[in-house]
Amino acid sequence: TDLGDRLGAFEVMSRGQIEVIAENLPLVNIPFALDAPWYVLIELVDTLVTVDLNDAMETMLGAAYERELIADALVASSETQAAAFWKIRHSVSEGSKAAGYVISHDSAVPLSEQATFVKQVEQRIAAYRPDARVVMHGHIGDGNIHVLAIIPGYKQNQKNDIADTVLAINTIVDEETAALGGSISAEHGIGIANRERLARVTKPIELGLLRSVKAMLDPNDIMNPGKVLPAQ
Repeated sequence: TDLGDRLGAFEVMSRGQIEVIAENLPLVNIPFALDAPWYVLIELVDTLVTVDLNDAMETMLGAAYERELIADALVASSETQAAAFWKIRHSVSEGSKAAGYVISHDSAVPLSEQATFVKQVEQRIAAYRPDARVVMHGHIGDGNIHVLAIIPGYKQNQKNDIADTVLAINTIVDEETAALGGSISAEHGIGIANRERLARVTKPIELGLLRSVKAMLDPNDIMNPGKVLPAQ
């Protein structure tokens, strides 16, 4: 498009993700029909107050509609309406946790592999755990897509009760991410929670290089020891 650096946000949400919000957070207004598989939230920004961003948005949407890239669109006509759209996006976590135990992921894969990633992950999780509800959202412009597998009947404090399920679903998502040349940590980092997951998808030689760099920069191992690299 001709939007250039005016593109401030490009958020994607699956229909299932918005349905979870609608079902569990009735005060969040969903001002459109849930009849499409995916929804995108786009925000334009500019440093000049004289620029007509609505005109730029409508021109872009019109071109996308003519190319059959989109089926419909809503454009906020006020700050209040814009805030209502963002309220949907910001309700993802609360709405999902109200639906069950959330096994969340921070994957990123090349844009050209997004469709394959979504299909493979959905199919494999459904085959392993048919009652899992797989929904997705993310910052699609940089390849980041958060896969959420919601296990009904469980709360976030019951991880120990479904530890095998958490491990299995993490493994599915991580394997598909790695197979498509992606990253299991697009923006949230590794940390203690994901050390073992890093070891599963990283080649031994790559882990060795990480350890070498860490040893050069921190020979006494006093800088956050054990927070990223798995134990040898």
